[in-house]
Amino acid sequence: MTDTKLTPELIDDPRHWRLAMRLSADALHVTLHSPLREGSLIYRRIPLDGAAPSRVKAIESCVYDNPLLLLDFERTACVIESHSFVILPPGLDNPSDDDADAARRSIFRAALPDFDGDTFLSPSGVAGGAIMAGAEQELLAFLRRTFFNITLLHHLSPLCRYFLSAASRGSQTRIYINLRPTEADIIATDKGRLLTANTFHTPTGADAAYYALATHKLLGLPDTTEFLLSGDPAAREAVTTALRAATDATVMPVIFPSVLFRAGKDAMLAPFDLIILPLCE
Repeated sequence: MTDTKLTPELIDDPRHWRLAMRLSADALHVTLHSPLREGSLIYRRIPLDGAAPSRVKAIESCVYDNPLLLLDFERTACVIESHSFVILPPGLDNPSDDDADAARRSIFRAALPDFDGDTFLSPSGVAGGAIMAGAEQELLAFLRRTFFNITLLHHLSPLCRYFLSAASRGSQTRIYINLRPTEADIIATDKGRLLTANTFHTPTGADAAYYALATHKLLGLPDTTEFLLSGDPAAREAVTTALRAATDATVMPVIFPSVLFRAGKDAMLAPFDLIILPLCE
């Protein structure tokens, strides 16, 4: 998934294809798919050059070295992994409302007074709610000028939207744990309400289990709370073992969306928050 460059010859008319990217600390993840074709999904993980002058320069090189990314797609989105963010209360999600924008920026500055960069607004899945996230000013400027009409999303945004949609169909209190090799996204819901969403550094499965159980305790959630796991398969196994050793609660994997099995075998390889993007639109 890392040794083949993305060239225009890989697809036909880009206007029938959708591009989604995910920026993590060490890689650019890319999916391309055509809604008109089953099995069309293409996934690549492109490592960032650690010797580049900056992370932004490394990202720019990834994009320019893969010219397929520069075509005019039907839709383009980018998930940005950022630990600088606040979950806003409902009523502040209108990007063209000056009063709402002033309130958003005031909340962000109060929560992150030392942040030095630019911000972007991302939906949270809560009616009228949003996530305000920060990233390097140079990075956001590059994305906005390079990709026409790009949608910028915080990495918790697709997870919150997807899990809240699933939670609204039941009456159970749930803690969702989306796992990457050294991080865990923890999202708690109650009958379709978002209780909390955060990302933690979790070098081991025991670390992820600790933060999930600490979230359960801090929120005072009932013993009947379910723990549902998604993301990295190896990490899921370790966290499942740790949680089952510490609690009698139900611990099980998130059911992989059946519709994505028709997208192609690459769907099983891409990061979970990237692959579910089409289901959140």
